[in-house]
Amino acid sequence: MSLNKRVNIAILLVILLSLSIIQVQSTASKKYVSEQIPEEKKLIFEILTPEYDPVRVRIGDLMVEWFAKIGIKLVNKPVEFTTLMDKVYTQHDFHFYIIETAGMFQPWYLSAFHVSWEDYPDGNNPWGLHNDTYDELAELVDKTIDEEERRNLIFQMQQILAENVPFIPLYIRDWMQAYRVELTDVVGMPGGVLNFWTLINMTSRKSPGHGTVAISMMDDVSNLNILMQETWWDYWKDLVLYDTLFKEDVNLELIPWMCKSWSVSEDGLTWVFEIYDNITWHDGTPLTAYDIDFTIWYVKENEVPGWYADVKYIESTEVLSDYKIKIRLSEPFVWFLRRFGTTVILPRHLWKDLPWNTTSPPMIGCGPFKWVRRVEGDFIEFARNENYFKAGYPRVDRLIYKIVTNPDAQYMSLKTNETQMMSWTLPYAVIKEAVEDPNINPAPYPDTYVGLVGINLRDPRLADVKLRRAIAHAIDKETIVNLLMLGWATIMDTYVHPGYKAWCNTEITKYEFDLEKAKAILDAAGYIDVDGDGIREVPGTEVPKPPPPEERPPGIEQYAIPIAVVVIVIVAAIIYYMTKKPT
Repeated sequence: MSLNKRVNIAILLVILLSLSIIQVQSTASKKYVSEQIPEEKKLIFEILTPEYDPVRVRIGDLMVEWFAKIGIKLVNKPVEFTTLMDKVYTQHDFHFYIIETAGMFQPWYLSAFHVSWEDYPDGNNPWGLHNDTYDELAELVDKTIDEEERRNLIFQMQQILAENVPFIPLYIRDWMQAYRVELTDVVGMPGGVLNFWTLINMTSRKSPGHGTVAISMMDDVSNLNILMQETWWDYWKDLVLYDTLFKEDVNLELIPWMCKSWSVSEDGLTWVFEIYDNITWHDGTPLTAYDIDFTIWYVKENEVPGWYADVKYIESTEVLSDYKIKIRLSEPFVWFLRRFGTTVILPRHLWKDLPWNTTSPPMIGCGPFKWVRRVEGDFIEFARNENYFKAGYPRVDRLIYKIVTNPDAQYMSLKTNETQMMSWTLPYAVIKEAVEDPNINPAPYPDTYVGLVGINLRDPRLADVKLRRAIAHAIDKETIVNLLMLGWATIMDTYVHPGYKAWCNTEITKYEFDLEKAKAILDAAGYIDVDGDGIREVPGTEVPKPPPPEERPPGIEQYAIPIAVVVIVIVAAIIYYMTKKPT
């Protein structure tokens, strides 16, 4: 090798060493600057997703990618659903979360959700929205009798929600539950085939009026107490144990159920309800108007979260007979039949000495099925209520809620006839197979539940509506619906379910997927990445000043010995090659 080549090699080695030293020092310096900015000044957040649902977990993963592109670090944290609900509704310990829910998207519940007075543990405002105008409209809409005026108020409330972005509607699934062909008289309606009407009508094709049906549920109940109902799985338990004065039919219209007759005064203040005289609690005690009266004042006096809004306008009650009650309202409540008519009724003789939040409630209701037993984490067993006030119903002997914790396992459980109906939608990848299976009936219906991203406005960073609007522009709903859900869903932008056409404001502010627009909003609001780590900081954050020498983080000096060794080796190599005879 010629002398020139040796010199060139030596120079190259020295340059590489120098660059490495510079890189080490630069990395140490950036790391120091980034570490000096408190995390609460950086746009670093966590999103809670329910670990049992691969779709929502994957949405969380996609949001991590989208947010990174606009300078927001998001960490996806799949958790048990009961943990998610506790952190969101009870503890208010979250940044973002993804759930699917129905009630808050019904027009008659807009005045019960999102209002400032529901901002308390287990209340109907887990986001912490406080908007004076919304509160005023919520109080006004409940007593606006003229339907057109009420619709206008409902439309205004939806626009306020759209502008303030306390949560972001994402999608409505095409709900594809499936059941075994051995079952007959299954009833379909918006929300799927698992509903109250199916539960009382379904029966065995081979033995009509009898049989056992096992339904796979994604999770165990979170609470046995109906007054502390939190999850979908709690709801299904309570649906068969308890009954209500009114039910929603297959067209989502209200029809009388336990209520035999009712009347209301012209001013909308006085209501009289008469119930059937053959309704009993599961222990054989007659259900009377005294139970209704007790429930009203029990819920009202205890201000039971989630239920109080249904009775808050009740001013007085009078039991007219064992089966008739008069209720007087303090002011007109136009949603009274929808709200009070579908609220829980408790057995007075069992609840009168119990705290409302008891964790050991009596498992005695008046519904079509009686409680038998629960094996925690495995199943809940119910038996037919032989004394049900609707003669001939229900039409199976036993009902089992079997816990099967993911959609694929639910499908396999259905295929092997371990269960006869799925509570969850079919996994998208097996829909074609299920349609072709002669033993399975897939049943597609539009869902009444809406998938959404909830936001905690109590966090000082997320309290800024500009940040929330930018985030809304950073979620690609089309990708969620068309790629992740294979088209088995529709994009949701509104704050009332579009199934309630007369009440759904489709002209509200919408946030199309636009990362450049999201970045522009953040830039204009002063969210700048001041330390160059790819994560934006809150407005006003300054770059930390260099520390005095005695406090500086270790830089090149910590590598002094290894660097010295490398330099000696390189110098020795240079000397060797320069003195060696050229070849």
